[in-house]
Amino acid sequence: TYILWPFRLSTDSTKPPPLAKALALLWQPFVSSSQPPIIVYSNALFLMSEQGDLYRYYTETSHSLAMGAQVPSLAGLERRGPIPAHLGPLYYFDSYTGIGEVVGAGRISQLLARHGQDFSVKRSRITSYEDLRNRHVIFLGASLENAILGNLPVESDLFFEDPAGNEFVGRLLIRDRRPEANQPATYEFQRDERTKALQSEYALISMLPSVTPDQYILVLAGLSTLGTQAAAEFATSEASMLTLERMWAASGDKDMPSYFQALLEVQVRDGIAVKTTCLFVRQLRHNRQEKSGATNRS
Repeated sequence: TYILWPFRLSTDSTKPPPLAKALALLWQPFVSSSQPPIIVYSNALFLMSEQGDLYRYYTETSHSLAMGAQVPSLAGLERRGPIPAHLGPLYYFDSYTGIGEVVGAGRISQLLARHGQDFSVKRSRITSYEDLRNRHVIFLGASLENAILGNLPVESDLFFEDPAGNEFVGRLLIRDRRPEANQPATYEFQRDERTKALQSEYALISMLPSVTPDQYILVLAGLSTLGTQAAAEFATSEASMLTLERMWAASGDKDMPSYFQALLEVQVRDGIAVKTTCLFVRQLRHNRQEKSGATNRS
């Protein structure tokens, strides 16, 4: 279930370098923990036909089928859109992840290893509450792929909203429960009017409390896998995190809060994230244990 990453930059007794102040805003709990943190990458659920075609499905519960097992029933599974008639048997297939999740996991693993911290890597569909209770956890990808995030006792201002109906491509968005004056309430994909090619998207860096005291959950997620990659690259860059720190300081508050969210705008050219800008930083104010509200999608 776990991948124990064997990589270390050094095997001698040299003390690892301290975290830069800007990076410590996010990473100090993770690099100083006595228990190795877990990097969780999203892995979507597909059902595979005997012809090798993949059909996307969703479920709110943990799976109970082994990889490659024939699916006896579609009960409890949701699909957006029809599948061809007379398709025949379908088989459980959940071994894919996004390109951005792969690159993001690499960037995070380099940062942790550089500062002498062991870690483990786990796919989201087998991540449990026991993991959250005992470890600091870093999630790559939004709650659409990491269902356990939707059940956390946290209600954040900024959250991912699932597409409605049968339409999926380009419909995922980030919603702001408390937009400031003259600011939009939603953030969506921006496309070229003629070709419909992706020009920009949005991502979130969310530092959240876990289910037990003194444990942290960090979520790096975009509207697409490109946004997730951009969020991970931003979060592991000292220069980028310095701009985030300065943005918070400019708001009039001296110290960064323990829990916060940052909204990122990601410029895309030819399928590559070329520029990532932090639009604003907001302290996490809402906790579902203290105040009821709509379902959170961190």
